[in-house]
Amino acid sequence: VSKVIRNWLLIGKIHAVLHETDDAISAYEEALELQLNILTNDHLDLAETYSILGNLYIQINQMDEAQTNFLQCFHIRMKRLSPDHPE
Repeated sequence: VSKVIRNWLLIGKIHAVLHETDDAISAYEEALELQLNILTNDHLDLAETYSILGNLYIQINQMDEAQTNFLQCFHIRMKRLSPDHPE
């Protein structure tokens, strides 16, 4: 994964730790947009980003967005991981 994506992920994490949820979502969405351009659509890094976004959307009570992100994560993990995988 590119250093630019890693930087966006780290910026998002910092905002999340500081409880700046809207800024965290913006940073993770920037990372996701870049990931979608360079990774396969079933890459596990995408699943992780979708999961993080889902949790952030729960924090601001946007359950439809949370569900959308969790479903994206779920579909990727179901496709890529075996049923007995611990993740």
